[in-house]
Amino acid sequence: MQIEWIAAGVVLLVGALAAKMMLEQLLLQRIGLAFTFGWAFLMALHFWEAGMGVFGGVAGLLPGMPPEVVVFWVLFLLAAAPGIILIRAWLKTYDAVFPFLFERASAVFCTLLFALGLPSLVIMTAMLMPPRISRVLPSKGMAGTVTRGLEQAPLKIYLGVATPLSPWTRDELAAQRIPERVRRAVNNRSGAASRPPG
Repeated sequence: MQIEWIAAGVVLLVGALAAKMMLEQLLLQRIGLAFTFGWAFLMALHFWEAGMGVFGGVAGLLPGMPPEVVVFWVLFLLAAAPGIILIRAWLKTYDAVFPFLFERASAVFCTLLFALGLPSLVIMTAMLMPPRISRVLPSKGMAGTVTRGLEQAPLKIYLGVATPLSPWTRDELAAQRIPERVRRAVNNRSGAASRPPG
């Protein structure tokens, strides 16, 4: 039980640091970072299966790390890099005056996106880790419900956005774009949660 509290603290810390970082930005930087985060998150999921063939060898440099985790974060960083470079180079000191309501609404939206999005990606990839690490994710009670919601959110959001833009059905798109091991892990954890204990 104690290790679950530590894991929950780490996830809360990631969310709090993401929110703090977002709130410290100027408005245009905040919007740019939120767009970059959303773009990188969708692109990493969209090219995850293809990336396994391209970057699968990189996982060999990190023994003990599942290749799906390494490839996801490599794709995420590659997709985020151009946006971060542009924000740092071009929007670093640029500020504009927007209506107060727009500024506050964007602060809330962008901060929530980062504060919930980053921990959900961390939890999603943590469930793919070896059992000695993934077992710290709670599976029962309120904490288990929240954890399952956060670990499934990235895939649900991606499939919700990509399915209308794709010629495939939702299941076909998942089979084409999401690695099989990831689909199995999500289905196993959600199936185990729905089964009565015992």
